[in-house]
Amino acid sequence: MLEPSYRPTFSVGNVIGEGGRVFRSNLLAFAVFAVIGVLPFGAMMFEYIDLLASAKVAGKSSEPPVLFLLWELAMIVASLVSFGAMVHATVTSLDGRPVRIGQSLGAGVKRFFPLLGVGIVFGLGTGLGFLLLIVPGILLTLAWYMAMPVAVVERRGVFGSLGRAASLSKGHRVTLLGVGIVYFLLAMGGYFGIALVAVIGGFLVGKTGGATGMFVVVAPIGAIYYVAISSLYAAFIAAAYHGLRMEKDGTSPEQLADVFA
Repeated sequence: MLEPSYRPTFSVGNVIGEGGRVFRSNLLAFAVFAVIGVLPFGAMMFEYIDLLASAKVAGKSSEPPVLFLLWELAMIVASLVSFGAMVHATVTSLDGRPVRIGQSLGAGVKRFFPLLGVGIVFGLGTGLGFLLLIVPGILLTLAWYMAMPVAVVERRGVFGSLGRAASLSKGHRVTLLGVGIVYFLLAMGGYFGIALVAVIGGFLVGKTGGATGMFVVVAPIGAIYYVAISSLYAAFIAAAYHGLRMEKDGTSPEQLADVFA
């Protein structure tokens, strides 16, 4: 077994650096996971573009409600499996083990229902917190920040993952806030660039009938960027989890996971 490639000090710089390093060194695996995660959305986009190009869109969707619901369910399943696979791959790499696409995908599939439950409780809890003057929502978000990586790696249930996340994040929530701010700035910078291209392009084509062409060009760029930045988020949050495990317990996440096998 390879020696784990971690740094002992938990900081914003280490989390961003380690997450980015794993993302770059495992681009093929992340690309596979990302494609799986966006397949339903991509299918919907291509269908919409085809309808738009054919001038069949008249202010409402031509899809029956049942089919639309099936698309939504497919997107939820694919995105959670993809996220779980990315978390597993990141922690595996940081633990000094080779990333195997099939193994990580299997972990994402097996942990789908706990991830779904964590997502629902997380959304309801933080949503209520933000309604209560915002600050409680921020505090709860930081406390539960690690819940999904815990659900994947430690194989805990919904509330066990949330409780474990709160324990891990205690004393390090300012650092986690810093990670979130850095990620937000990176994401918004890219989105701003894409929006700028769209605005300039729209100004140049004016009313010459090229708006559809601009949409066909810009939409895929935006989709590719969304996939990349979402994948990077999974790497960051998994790297933060790995760092907190090493900082607080001094053992690798994989060693802990063996206890729950």
